[in-house]
Amino acid sequence: DLNDHPFLVHDVWREAEWLWYRWLHDRVDLFLSPAHLALEELAAHGLSHARPWRPGVDTARFSPVRRSLPWRMRLSGGCPEAPLLVAVDRLDAGEGIAQLRPLLPALAGVRLAVIGDGRGRPELEERFDGTPTVFAGELGDDHLAIALASADALVLPSNHSDERIVLAALASGLPVIAPAGG
Repeated sequence: DLNDHPFLVHDVWREAEWLWYRWLHDRVDLFLSPAHLALEELAAHGLSHARPWRPGVDTARFSPVRRSLPWRMRLSGGCPEAPLLVAVDRLDAGEGIAQLRPLLPALAGVRLAVIGDGRGRPELEERFDGTPTVFAGELGDDHLAIALASADALVLPSNHSDERIVLAALASGLPVIAPAGG
């Protein structure tokens, strides 16, 4: 019975997944991957048509000139003079945003704006209750550009964040605080 051998089931599933990837990969002329680690894994499994894709960011949209006092007021909970960190991520209970909660008491006077949405948002809002945190929800590109330009720094507590948000923050003039990896 395969259920008695969870590692075997996992290995069989992973090999089936790689067979599917090889079948798909053999039918394309070029396979682009935005992640260096993914390219290494693809090459290790014999998928040789993969090339790096370096996503860019619209520097007219994501720019320090988009800074907005009304957005800073919104994101800081009405305290625009306070240092404002912004975190952008999918909000799942097990994801990285929750890792910021224990750090907030040590960051006296710092405000946190969380941009994103997901099934874990209600639990995260409860967990951050009583802290200087604003949950701004999902923002489209134009609103995200204004929000980033209106903050003081981007903080990424997860290794699984999209690298485009890092590029957008840098184009907006923000320093980025992120884990070393990913």
